[in-house]
Amino acid sequence: MTSFCVRLVACALALAFIIFAPPVHSQTLDDALTKFGADSFSQTGEGISALVLSGSPRAQAIIEALQGGNLVFDPESKKIFIRDGSRVVDAATGDAVASQLADLKPVRINNRLRRAIEAAIGTLTLMSPDQATRLSAAQSVVRSRDANSLPALDTAIAKETDSRIRRVLSEARAAIILYKDDASE
Repeated sequence: MTSFCVRLVACALALAFIIFAPPVHSQTLDDALTKFGADSFSQTGEGISALVLSGSPRAQAIIEALQGGNLVFDPESKKIFIRDGSRVVDAATGDAVASQLADLKPVRINNRLRRAIEAAIGTLTLMSPDQATRLSAAQSVVRSRDANSLPALDTAIAKETDSRIRRVLSEARAAIILYKDDASE
Protein backbone atom coordinates (compact mmCIF):
# COMPACT_ATOMS: atom_id res chain seq x y z
CA MET A 1 0.00 0.00 0.00
CA THR A 2 2.85 2.39 0.83
CA SER A 3 4.42 1.79 -2.58
CA PHE A 4 1.09 2.58 -4.21
CA CYS A 5 0.84 5.86 -2.27
CA VAL A 6 4.37 6.87 -3.24
CA ARG A 7 3.62 6.20 -6.91
CA LEU A 8 0.33 8.07 -6.70
CA VAL A 9 2.07 11.10 -5.19
CA ALA A 10 4.81 10.90 -7.83
CA CYS A 11 2.23 10.83 -10.63
CA ALA A 12 0.33 13.76 -9.08
CA LEU A 13 3.53 15.78 -8.81
CA ALA A 14 4.49 14.92 -12.38
CA LEU A 15 1.08 16.04 -13.64
CA ALA A 16 1.28 19.27 -11.63
CA PHE A 17 4.73 19.96 -13.06
CA ILE A 18 3.49 19.43 -16.62
CA ILE A 19 0.60 21.82 -16.08
CA PHE A 20 2.39 24.55 -14.14
CA ALA A 21 5.96 24.34 -15.48
CA PRO A 22 7.39 27.55 -16.92
CA PRO A 23 8.12 27.46 -20.65
CA VAL A 24 11.57 26.24 -21.64
CA HIS A 25 13.61 28.78 -23.54
CA SER A 26 15.27 27.28 -26.54
CA GLN A 27 19.01 27.56 -26.77
CA THR A 28 21.04 27.63 -29.93
CA LEU A 29 24.26 25.77 -30.47
CA ASP A 30 26.19 29.05 -30.68
CA ASP A 31 24.71 30.24 -27.35
CA ALA A 32 25.80 27.00 -25.72
CA LEU A 33 29.31 27.06 -27.19
CA THR A 34 30.05 30.61 -26.01
CA LYS A 35 29.72 29.41 -22.41
CA PHE A 36 32.58 26.91 -22.84
CA GLY A 37 35.02 29.70 -23.75
CA ALA A 38 34.51 31.53 -20.45
CA ASP A 39 36.96 29.20 -18.62
CA SER A 40 34.58 29.02 -15.66
CA PHE A 41 33.11 25.88 -14.10
CA SER A 42 29.70 27.49 -13.65
CA GLN A 43 29.65 28.72 -17.26
CA THR A 44 30.71 25.27 -18.47
CA GLY A 45 27.81 23.77 -16.51
CA GLU A 46 25.43 26.23 -18.15
CA GLY A 47 26.98 25.35 -21.51
CA ILE A 48 26.31 21.64 -20.96
CA SER A 49 22.66 22.34 -20.14
CA ALA A 50 22.27 24.73 -23.07
CA LEU A 51 23.88 22.23 -25.41
CA VAL A 52 21.40 19.51 -24.43
CA LEU A 53 18.48 21.91 -24.88
CA SER A 54 19.78 23.10 -28.26
CA GLY A 55 18.66 19.93 -30.01
CA SER A 56 21.75 20.16 -32.22
CA PRO A 57 22.97 16.99 -33.90
CA ARG A 58 26.49 18.11 -32.88
CA ALA A 59 25.61 18.13 -29.17
CA GLN A 60 26.60 14.55 -28.37
CA ALA A 61 29.98 14.81 -30.12
CA ILE A 62 30.73 18.04 -28.23
CA ILE A 63 29.72 16.58 -24.85
CA GLU A 64 31.78 13.44 -25.50
CA ALA A 65 34.77 15.62 -26.45
CA LEU A 66 34.32 17.53 -23.18
CA GLN A 67 34.16 14.26 -21.28
CA GLY A 68 37.35 13.01 -22.96
CA GLY A 69 39.28 16.25 -22.40
CA ASN A 70 39.27 17.04 -26.12
CA LEU A 71 37.08 20.14 -26.10
CA VAL A 72 39.38 23.16 -26.42
CA PHE A 73 39.02 26.88 -26.98
CA ASP A 74 41.07 29.75 -28.33
CA PRO A 75 41.57 32.14 -25.37
CA GLU A 76 41.71 35.13 -27.71
CA SER A 77 38.67 34.55 -29.91
CA LYS A 78 36.82 32.23 -27.47
CA LYS A 79 36.02 29.94 -30.41
CA ILE A 80 35.43 26.29 -29.45
CA PHE A 81 37.13 23.33 -31.15
CA ILE A 82 37.40 19.58 -30.78
CA ARG A 83 40.91 18.16 -30.79
CA ASP A 84 40.99 14.73 -32.41
CA GLY A 85 44.58 13.54 -32.24
CA SER A 86 46.58 15.91 -34.40
CA ARG A 87 43.44 17.16 -36.14
CA VAL A 88 41.34 20.10 -34.91
CA VAL A 89 37.72 20.61 -35.96
CA ASP A 90 35.28 23.45 -35.42
CA ALA A 91 32.90 22.28 -32.67
CA ALA A 92 29.90 24.02 -34.22
CA THR A 93 30.28 22.62 -37.73
CA GLY A 94 32.56 19.59 -37.47
CA ASP A 95 34.69 21.05 -40.27
CA ALA A 96 38.44 20.59 -40.03
CA VAL A 97 40.38 23.75 -39.21
CA ALA A 98 42.96 24.50 -41.90
CA SER A 99 45.61 26.06 -39.70
CA GLN A 100 46.88 24.39 -36.56
CA LEU A 101 46.06 26.57 -33.55
CA ALA A 102 48.89 26.29 -31.03
CA ASP A 103 47.46 28.22 -28.09
CA LEU A 104 44.30 26.22 -27.55
CA LYS A 105 43.31 25.64 -23.92
CA PRO A 106 41.23 22.66 -22.74
CA VAL A 107 37.80 23.36 -21.30
CA ARG A 108 38.24 22.45 -17.64
CA ILE A 109 35.84 20.20 -15.75
CA ASN A 110 35.43 19.15 -12.13
CA ASN A 111 33.51 16.32 -10.42
CA ARG A 112 30.21 18.22 -10.46
CA LEU A 113 30.59 18.76 -14.20
CA ARG A 114 31.50 15.10 -14.73
CA ARG A 115 28.10 14.17 -13.25
CA ALA A 116 26.41 16.78 -15.46
CA ILE A 117 28.22 15.34 -18.49
CA GLU A 118 27.02 11.82 -17.65
CA ALA A 119 23.46 13.11 -17.31
CA ALA A 120 23.76 15.03 -20.59
CA ILE A 121 24.96 11.96 -22.46
CA GLY A 122 22.08 9.99 -20.98
CA THR A 123 19.64 12.68 -22.03
CA LEU A 124 21.05 12.91 -25.55
CA THR A 125 20.72 9.16 -26.09
CA LEU A 126 17.07 9.03 -24.98
CA MET A 127 16.00 9.31 -28.62
CA SER A 128 18.32 6.63 -30.01
CA PRO A 129 16.77 4.22 -32.53
CA ASP A 130 18.25 1.32 -30.52
CA GLN A 131 15.98 0.11 -27.67
CA ALA A 132 18.87 -1.02 -25.47
CA THR A 133 20.52 2.41 -25.81
CA ARG A 134 17.26 4.19 -24.92
CA LEU A 135 16.76 1.95 -21.89
CA SER A 136 20.33 2.54 -20.71
CA ALA A 137 19.88 6.30 -21.22
CA ALA A 138 16.64 6.28 -19.21
CA GLN A 139 18.36 4.39 -16.37
CA SER A 140 21.22 6.91 -16.47
CA VAL A 141 18.74 9.77 -16.10
CA VAL A 142 17.11 7.97 -13.14
CA ARG A 143 20.52 7.76 -11.42
CA SER A 144 21.50 11.37 -12.13
CA ARG A 145 18.08 12.95 -11.40
CA ASP A 146 19.22 15.99 -13.40
CA ALA A 147 16.37 18.50 -13.75
CA ASN A 148 17.86 19.67 -17.05
CA SER A 149 16.78 16.32 -18.50
CA LEU A 150 13.06 17.08 -18.07
CA PRO A 151 12.42 18.61 -21.54
CA ALA A 152 14.18 15.72 -23.25
CA LEU A 153 12.35 13.22 -21.05
CA ASP A 154 8.99 14.72 -21.97
CA THR A 155 9.82 14.44 -25.66
CA ALA A 156 11.12 10.88 -25.25
CA ILE A 157 8.04 9.78 -23.27
CA ALA A 158 5.74 11.19 -25.95
CA LYS A 159 7.59 9.34 -28.72
CA GLU A 160 8.39 6.06 -26.94
CA THR A 161 6.60 2.98 -28.30
CA ASP A 162 8.10 0.34 -25.98
CA SER A 163 6.02 0.14 -22.77
CA ARG A 164 8.95 -1.00 -20.60
CA ILE A 165 11.14 1.91 -21.71
CA ARG A 166 8.22 4.36 -21.36
CA ARG A 167 7.76 3.16 -17.76
CA VAL A 168 11.45 3.75 -16.94
CA LEU A 169 11.28 7.17 -18.61
CA SER A 170 8.22 8.06 -16.52
CA GLU A 171 9.97 6.85 -13.36
CA ALA A 172 13.00 8.98 -14.27
CA ARG A 173 10.75 12.01 -14.68
CA ALA A 174 9.05 11.33 -11.34
CA ALA A 175 12.41 10.86 -9.58
CA ILE A 176 13.66 14.19 -10.91
CA ILE A 177 10.54 16.00 -9.76
CA LEU A 178 10.55 14.33 -6.34
CA TYR A 179 14.21 15.10 -5.68
CA LYS A 180 14.24 18.71 -6.91
CA ASP A 181 15.35 21.19 -4.28
CA ASP A 182 12.10 23.11 -4.65
CA ALA A 183 9.82 20.05 -4.46
CA SER A 184 7.13 20.32 -1.83
CA GLU A 185 6.55 17.57 0.68
